[in-house]
Amino acid sequence: MRMEKKIVCFVVLCCLFSLHACKDFMRKEQATAITVEVMKVNTYSDTLYQNYIGKIEEEFSSSLSFSVPGNVEQVYVREGQYVEKGQLLASLNRENLQSTYEAALAMLKQAEDAYHRMEQLHKNGSVTELQWMDMLTQLEKAKSSANIAKKNLSAADLHAPFSGIIGKRNIEKGMYVMPTMQAISLLSNKNVNIKVAIPENIISSIYSGQKAIIRVAALNDRLYKGKVEKKGVVANPLSHSYEIIIPVSNKDKQLMPGMICNVKILVNDTIPYIVLPLQAVKLSHTGKHYVWLAKDSTAHKQYVVTGPLQKNGIVILDGLELNDLVITKGQQKVSEGSKIMIQ
Repeated sequence: MRMEKKIVCFVVLCCLFSLHACKDFMRKEQATAITVEVMKVNTYSDTLYQNYIGKIEEEFSSSLSFSVPGNVEQVYVREGQYVEKGQLLASLNRENLQSTYEAALAMLKQAEDAYHRMEQLHKNGSVTELQWMDMLTQLEKAKSSANIAKKNLSAADLHAPFSGIIGKRNIEKGMYVMPTMQAISLLSNKNVNIKVAIPENIISSIYSGQKAIIRVAALNDRLYKGKVEKKGVVANPLSHSYEIIIPVSNKDKQLMPGMICNVKILVNDTIPYIVLPLQAVKLSHTGKHYVWLAKDSTAHKQYVVTGPLQKNGIVILDGLELNDLVITKGQQKVSEGSKIMIQ
């Protein structure tokens, strides 16, 4: 009987010791676990846009120059001024051109008089065929010279070939200009092009016809709508980006080349997507984004593919599933396999 009592007491003592040791182990484990906060992955259903910075450029431009040399008599426009098609932009001194034209007219009149006199003689057979042909040649030369002189005289005036905005004015009154010299650059602004640089990791998601909203800060945040028309196929070697063009109507002539604008390009239309707080997404030394997930009281690294920024965080395109627990606070203290305690 005494032996049985001793055995029972021994068993009880062992149980008490084991229970105490287990409690100590649990307390130590809880003491070493990192306290974190998590959020359960959920999806949002909304129109998703990607934001970029764009630059407004003219639809096309033309470099205007005089076709004859001469001294600038007057310049009638300034840079940034809107002009209509056919409007006089600048003119050259006409004195020499006028004299040349009048001399050519005199030569033409003289040739015509000689022609009329010889015409009768030719009918009477008083001149040879060679003399008559020479007369006709001289008359044609005189007509050609007069036409050229008249054209040069009219070329003293420089007119706008289309409606638009004066870009640069490279001439001033009194300057001597040559036909090869750019006098004025004219920019078409009936429509404008918005040029946007798209990073190489996103360019594959951009396509022709994609909707865009353009906000111009210089015009009190006025909004314009457009669609992607062209997508570049050659990357900028420095920025590793591709250029896209979004044409926009400029009926009110308020959009000016050189203006900077904010461009929101539609990424998807009411398709569910995941958004995480910015602080939850980290960048590895290899340039990949990742988050920390809480699984079975343990931290695990999970690489993700990020999308555009939103007001409430950053879009996650791939790498997460619904109901995943993403560590949003305390993630800077954890490493792969760290024991965690969710607060």
